[in-house]
Amino acid sequence: MSTFSWSLALTLVGLGALGASSAQEPANARDGSALVFVAPADNENSDEGLGCGTTFGFSYVIDNVKGSRSGKVERESSAAVLITTFKGAANGSTGKGQRQRFKLQHEASPESCILSFQADGAAEPYKKGSFMNLWEAPDFSPTAVLRDTFKVRYKFSVPSEYPPDSAIANFDRLADKGCNNVGYPRALGFDYENGVGDPVYCVKVGDKVQPVRIGCVPYRNGTTCTASAVLQSSREGNRYSAIEGARLLRESVSEIIND
Repeated sequence: MSTFSWSLALTLVGLGALGASSAQEPANARDGSALVFVAPADNENSDEGLGCGTTFGFSYVIDNVKGSRSGKVERESSAAVLITTFKGAANGSTGKGQRQRFKLQHEASPESCILSFQADGAAEPYKKGSFMNLWEAPDFSPTAVLRDTFKVRYKFSVPSEYPPDSAIANFDRLADKGCNNVGYPRALGFDYENGVGDPVYCVKVGDKVQPVRIGCVPYRNGTTCTASAVLQSSREGNRYSAIEGARLLRESVSEIIND
């Protein structure tokens, strides 16, 4: 069975914000001094990550010569996170980076879930390992880790009057099972292994194609299908939103299930 992994280039792209929210944004978000991330409120994964189903950060090893890179986002309390960047040895024993704290605010409404990050002091450089540390400092900042690795892992359910095997057959017919077709541009995805858990399909969502994990079970006289995916998002200034991405994904999945 094949393993499908999206490259770091897809992870470290500038995402963004689209769609207005009826939730009252924190004051520092309204004055433009904070990074604001908006996710749909109906996410069944709403407790994942820092809240709202959001995840931030990355870590990868190039090789033993070029070493590793990482940007970690760790919650210190309900109202603060610490972001640590690193560039150094593959095993992490020696390197350089920055540490910076951010204040975290959370707001929610029936339509949206908002996280707002405000820098709490300047980024502070650090060194790790021996005094013969020849690594250059990373060329990405703690702010860039937030800005460029924002993901919403979205899970939702769709009812259907058809039996489960009919709903899955629609995906087999109308989507790309296993994402085996590489002849089209792909949207931001997630790592998965084909054949483990519910099947994964690449589905047309807006003007992109993205992987979606689909599972359908009998429910009353019909079916409930559960879909999981990383949402597309867009940007306007310092505000990033996945609201429109959620709407487009729901629309596409519902059309296939009930075709």
